[in-house]
Amino acid sequence: MTKYTVTGATGYIGSKLLEKLSRDKENHIYAIIRDTSVEKVKEMNIEYIVYDGTEESLKNPLANSDYLVHLGALYTTGDDEKSTNQLINSNILFSTQLFNAANKVNQDIVIASASTFSSLDVNGDYSPSTLYAATKKAVEDIAHYYKDLSIHFLTFPDTYGPGDWRPKIHNIVKKNKEWPFTFRSPGEQEMRLLHVDDVIGHLLYSLKENSKGVHYHDIYIEGDLVNLRELSYLLTDKECLFSEGDIVEIPKRAREISKKTGYKNKHSIEEIR
Repeated sequence: MTKYTVTGATGYIGSKLLEKLSRDKENHIYAIIRDTSVEKVKEMNIEYIVYDGTEESLKNPLANSDYLVHLGALYTTGDDEKSTNQLINSNILFSTQLFNAANKVNQDIVIASASTFSSLDVNGDYSPSTLYAATKKAVEDIAHYYKDLSIHFLTFPDTYGPGDWRPKIHNIVKKNKEWPFTFRSPGEQEMRLLHVDDVIGHLLYSLKENSKGVHYHDIYIEGDLVNLRELSYLLTDKECLFSEGDIVEIPKRAREISKKTGYKNKHSIEEIR
Protein backbone atom coordinates (compact mmCIF):
# COMPACT_ATOMS: atom_id res chain seq x y z
CA MET A 1 0.00 0.00 0.00
CA THR A 2 1.24 3.47 -0.91
CA LYS A 3 0.53 6.21 1.60
CA TYR A 4 0.15 9.91 0.78
CA THR A 5 -0.24 12.94 2.98
CA VAL A 6 -1.88 15.90 1.23
CA THR A 7 -2.29 19.51 2.34
CA GLY A 8 -4.61 21.91 0.55
CA ALA A 9 -7.02 19.02 -0.03
CA THR A 10 -10.09 21.27 -0.27
CA GLY A 11 -8.60 23.53 -2.94
CA TYR A 12 -9.22 22.91 -6.63
CA ILE A 13 -5.96 21.15 -7.46
CA GLY A 14 -5.90 19.34 -4.10
CA SER A 15 -9.44 18.00 -4.51
CA LYS A 16 -8.65 16.76 -8.03
CA LEU A 17 -5.50 15.08 -6.70
CA LEU A 18 -7.55 13.30 -4.05
CA GLU A 19 -10.01 12.11 -6.71
CA LYS A 20 -7.16 10.60 -8.72
CA LEU A 21 -5.39 8.98 -5.76
CA SER A 22 -8.66 7.59 -4.36
CA ARG A 23 -9.34 5.62 -7.56
CA ASP A 24 -6.50 3.27 -6.65
CA LYS A 25 -7.60 1.16 -3.69
CA GLU A 26 -3.94 0.44 -2.92
CA ASN A 27 -3.49 4.08 -1.87
CA HIS A 28 -4.09 5.33 1.63
CA ILE A 29 -4.56 9.09 1.92
CA TYR A 30 -4.10 11.38 4.88
CA ALA A 31 -5.38 14.94 4.49
CA ILE A 32 -4.06 17.60 6.84
CA ILE A 33 -6.81 20.19 7.18
CA ARG A 34 -7.88 23.07 9.38
CA ASP A 35 -10.92 22.67 11.63
CA THR A 36 -12.94 24.90 9.27
CA SER A 37 -12.61 22.26 6.52
CA VAL A 38 -13.85 19.20 8.41
CA GLU A 39 -17.33 19.22 6.84
CA LYS A 40 -15.82 19.44 3.34
CA VAL A 41 -13.79 16.24 3.69
CA LYS A 42 -16.14 14.05 5.75
CA GLU A 43 -17.64 12.48 2.63
CA MET A 44 -14.26 11.75 1.07
CA ASN A 45 -12.65 8.34 1.32
CA ILE A 46 -9.67 9.66 3.25
CA GLU A 47 -8.29 9.88 6.76
CA TYR A 48 -8.12 13.49 7.86
CA ILE A 49 -6.00 15.11 10.54
CA VAL A 50 -6.89 18.52 11.94
CA TYR A 51 -3.89 20.85 12.09
CA ASP A 52 -3.99 22.72 15.40
CA GLY A 53 -1.09 25.07 14.72
CA THR A 54 1.54 22.78 16.23
CA GLU A 55 4.22 20.60 14.70
CA GLU A 56 3.08 17.73 16.91
CA SER A 57 -0.25 17.47 15.07
CA LEU A 58 1.62 16.79 11.82
CA LYS A 59 3.89 13.97 12.95
CA ASN A 60 1.61 10.93 12.78
CA PRO A 61 0.57 11.19 9.10
CA LEU A 62 4.11 12.13 8.02
CA ALA A 63 5.63 9.25 9.97
CA ASN A 64 3.37 6.81 8.14
CA SER A 65 3.52 8.24 4.61
CA ASP A 66 5.68 7.54 1.59
CA TYR A 67 4.87 10.90 0.02
CA LEU A 68 3.79 14.39 1.03
CA VAL A 69 2.08 16.63 -1.53
CA HIS A 70 2.03 20.11 -0.04
CA LEU A 71 -0.56 22.31 -1.78
CA GLY A 72 -1.84 24.22 1.24
CA ALA A 73 -1.18 27.96 1.05
CA LEU A 74 -2.81 31.33 1.51
CA TYR A 75 -3.00 33.62 -1.51
CA THR A 76 -3.54 37.35 -1.13
CA THR A 77 -2.04 40.39 -2.81
CA GLY A 78 -2.32 42.44 0.38
CA ASP A 79 0.61 43.56 2.50
CA ASP A 80 -1.25 45.16 5.40
CA GLU A 81 -0.54 43.89 8.91
CA LYS A 82 -3.33 41.29 8.91
CA SER A 83 -2.37 39.95 5.47
CA THR A 84 1.30 39.85 6.43
CA ASN A 85 0.63 37.79 9.56
CA GLN A 86 -1.64 35.41 7.65
CA LEU A 87 0.90 34.92 4.86
CA ILE A 88 3.72 34.19 7.31
CA ASN A 89 1.62 31.76 9.35
CA SER A 90 -0.04 29.95 6.46
CA ASN A 91 2.86 29.81 4.03
CA ILE A 92 6.16 30.08 5.90
CA LEU A 93 5.36 28.72 9.38
CA PHE A 94 3.13 25.84 8.25
CA SER A 95 5.58 24.71 5.56
CA THR A 96 8.52 24.86 7.96
CA GLN A 97 6.61 22.81 10.51
CA LEU A 98 5.91 20.17 7.85
CA PHE A 99 9.59 19.95 6.90
CA ASN A 100 10.68 19.94 10.55
CA ALA A 101 8.23 17.20 11.53
CA ALA A 102 9.17 15.06 8.52
CA ASN A 103 12.86 15.50 9.32
CA LYS A 104 12.26 14.15 12.81
CA VAL A 105 9.94 11.23 12.11
CA ASN A 106 10.47 10.11 8.48
CA GLN A 107 13.47 11.20 6.43
CA ASP A 108 12.52 8.72 3.70
CA ILE A 109 9.37 10.64 2.77
CA VAL A 110 9.47 12.38 -0.65
CA ILE A 111 7.89 15.83 -0.76
CA ALA A 112 6.35 17.78 -3.63
CA SER A 113 5.40 21.37 -2.88
CA ALA A 114 3.64 24.01 -4.99
CA SER A 115 5.42 27.24 -5.85
CA THR A 116 4.49 30.30 -7.92
CA PHE A 117 5.76 31.86 -11.14
CA SER A 118 4.95 35.32 -9.73
CA SER A 119 8.23 35.21 -7.78
CA LEU A 120 10.20 35.18 -11.08
CA ASP A 121 10.91 37.76 -13.77
CA VAL A 122 10.89 37.27 -17.54
CA ASN A 123 14.26 35.50 -17.39
CA GLY A 124 13.35 33.17 -14.56
CA ASP A 125 15.31 35.17 -11.99
CA TYR A 126 13.95 35.98 -8.54
CA SER A 127 11.82 39.14 -8.53
CA PRO A 128 8.66 38.78 -6.41
CA SER A 129 5.63 40.74 -7.58
CA THR A 130 3.74 40.32 -4.29
CA LEU A 131 4.47 39.56 -0.66
CA TYR A 132 2.72 36.24 -1.27
CA ALA A 133 5.34 35.39 -3.90
CA ALA A 134 8.11 36.37 -1.50
CA THR A 135 6.76 34.04 1.20
CA LYS A 136 6.69 31.16 -1.27
CA LYS A 137 10.33 31.81 -2.20
CA ALA A 138 11.20 31.98 1.51
CA VAL A 139 9.87 28.42 1.89
CA GLU A 140 12.16 27.27 -0.94
CA ASP A 141 15.14 28.82 0.86
CA ILE A 142 14.20 27.29 4.20
CA ALA A 143 13.97 23.84 2.58
CA HIS A 144 17.72 23.87 1.92
CA TYR A 145 18.29 23.47 5.66
CA TYR A 146 16.69 20.00 5.52
CA LYS A 147 19.49 18.20 3.71
CA ASP A 148 18.23 14.73 4.71
CA LEU A 149 14.87 15.23 2.98
CA SER A 150 13.94 14.97 -0.68
CA ILE A 151 11.92 18.11 -1.51
CA HIS A 152 10.60 19.05 -4.96
CA PHE A 153 9.22 22.51 -5.72
CA LEU A 154 6.92 22.77 -8.74
CA THR A 155 6.28 26.26 -10.07
CA PHE A 156 2.75 26.18 -11.47
CA PRO A 157 1.25 28.29 -14.26
CA ASP A 158 -2.44 29.20 -14.20
CA THR A 159 -4.57 26.07 -14.29
CA TYR A 160 -7.96 25.12 -15.70
CA GLY A 161 -10.13 22.03 -15.89
CA PRO A 162 -13.53 20.48 -15.20
CA GLY A 163 -15.47 21.60 -12.15
CA ASP A 164 -13.27 24.65 -11.64
CA TRP A 165 -15.09 26.99 -9.23
CA ARG A 166 -12.29 29.52 -8.75
CA PRO A 167 -12.66 33.18 -9.83
CA LYS A 168 -9.99 32.79 -12.51
CA ILE A 169 -10.20 34.92 -15.65
CA HIS A 170 -11.33 32.03 -17.85
CA ASN A 171 -14.20 31.26 -15.47
CA ILE A 172 -15.19 34.92 -15.11
CA VAL A 173 -15.44 35.31 -18.88
CA LYS A 174 -17.36 32.08 -19.42
CA LYS A 175 -19.88 32.87 -16.65
CA ASN A 176 -20.28 36.56 -17.47
CA LYS A 177 -23.83 37.57 -18.39
CA GLU A 178 -23.19 41.20 -19.38
CA TRP A 179 -21.61 41.83 -22.76
CA PRO A 180 -19.38 43.13 -24.12
CA PHE A 181 -17.00 41.88 -21.45
CA THR A 182 -14.05 44.19 -20.74
CA PHE A 183 -10.67 42.86 -19.68
CA ARG A 184 -8.66 45.05 -17.34
CA SER A 185 -5.49 44.31 -19.31
CA PRO A 186 -4.42 44.74 -22.94
CA GLY A 187 -5.28 42.02 -25.42
CA GLU A 188 -1.56 41.33 -25.87
CA GLN A 189 -1.14 40.38 -22.21
CA GLU A 190 0.26 36.86 -22.18
CA MET A 191 -0.33 34.01 -19.75
CA ARG A 192 0.37 30.30 -19.53
CA LEU A 193 -2.32 27.73 -18.86
CA LEU A 194 -2.03 24.06 -17.93
CA HIS A 195 -4.81 21.52 -17.46
CA VAL A 196 -5.25 20.37 -13.85
CA ASP A 197 -4.71 16.71 -14.84
CA ASP A 198 -1.32 17.63 -16.27
CA VAL A 199 -0.41 19.61 -13.15
CA ILE A 200 -1.20 16.51 -11.10
CA GLY A 201 0.77 14.37 -13.52
CA HIS A 202 3.84 16.55 -13.00
CA LEU A 203 3.36 16.46 -9.22
CA LEU A 204 3.22 12.68 -9.07
CA TYR A 205 6.11 12.23 -11.51
CA SER A 206 8.31 14.49 -9.40
CA LEU A 207 7.84 12.10 -6.48
CA LYS A 208 9.59 9.34 -8.40
CA GLU A 209 12.96 10.93 -7.68
CA ASN A 210 13.89 10.37 -4.05
CA SER A 211 17.42 11.81 -4.03
CA LYS A 212 18.04 14.06 -1.06
CA GLY A 213 18.07 17.82 -1.33
CA VAL A 214 15.95 20.49 -3.00
CA HIS A 215 14.83 20.08 -6.62
CA TYR A 216 13.09 22.65 -8.84
CA HIS A 217 10.60 21.96 -11.64
CA ASP A 218 9.31 25.11 -13.34
CA ILE A 219 6.35 23.48 -15.03
CA TYR A 220 4.80 26.85 -15.91
CA ILE A 221 7.05 26.78 -18.96
CA GLU A 222 5.21 23.64 -20.11
CA GLY A 223 1.83 25.36 -20.09
CA ASP A 224 0.22 26.68 -23.28
CA LEU A 225 1.21 30.28 -24.00
CA VAL A 226 -1.73 32.51 -25.02
CA ASN A 227 -2.57 36.19 -24.80
CA LEU A 228 -5.91 37.50 -23.55
CA ARG A 229 -7.21 38.16 -27.06
CA GLU A 230 -6.47 34.57 -28.07
CA LEU A 231 -7.99 33.29 -24.83
CA SER A 232 -11.18 35.26 -25.45
CA TYR A 233 -11.55 33.59 -28.87
CA LEU A 234 -11.13 30.19 -27.25
CA LEU A 235 -13.68 30.93 -24.52
CA THR A 236 -16.51 32.63 -26.36
CA ASP A 237 -17.83 33.85 -29.69
CA LYS A 238 -19.02 37.10 -28.08
CA GLU A 239 -17.20 40.42 -28.17
CA CYS A 240 -14.47 41.02 -25.62
CA LEU A 241 -12.96 44.47 -25.10
CA PHE A 242 -9.49 45.20 -23.79
CA SER A 243 -8.14 48.03 -21.69
CA GLU A 244 -4.99 50.01 -22.34
CA GLY A 245 -2.02 49.68 -20.04
CA ASP A 246 1.32 48.10 -19.44
CA ILE A 247 1.87 44.47 -20.32
CA VAL A 248 3.11 42.44 -17.36
CA GLU A 249 5.95 40.21 -18.44
CA ILE A 250 5.63 36.56 -17.49
CA PRO A 251 8.63 34.20 -17.28
CA LYS A 252 9.69 33.16 -20.77
CA ARG A 253 12.09 30.49 -19.59
CA ALA A 254 12.70 28.29 -16.57
CA ARG A 255 15.40 28.86 -14.00
CA GLU A 256 18.75 27.42 -14.97
CA ILE A 257 18.53 25.02 -12.01
CA SER A 258 15.06 23.79 -12.98
CA LYS A 259 14.66 20.31 -14.42
CA LYS A 260 11.90 18.31 -16.10
CA THR A 261 9.68 15.97 -14.10
CA GLY A 262 9.52 13.48 -16.99
CA TYR A 263 5.74 13.77 -17.37
CA LYS A 264 4.34 14.51 -20.86
CA ASN A 265 1.25 16.74 -21.04
CA LYS A 266 -1.90 15.06 -22.29
CA HIS A 267 -4.16 18.11 -22.70
CA SER A 268 -4.31 21.19 -24.90
CA ILE A 269 -5.62 24.70 -24.26
CA GLU A 270 -8.17 24.05 -27.04
CA GLU A 271 -10.16 22.10 -24.43
CA ILE A 272 -10.78 25.16 -22.26
CA ARG A 273 -14.09 26.02 -23.93
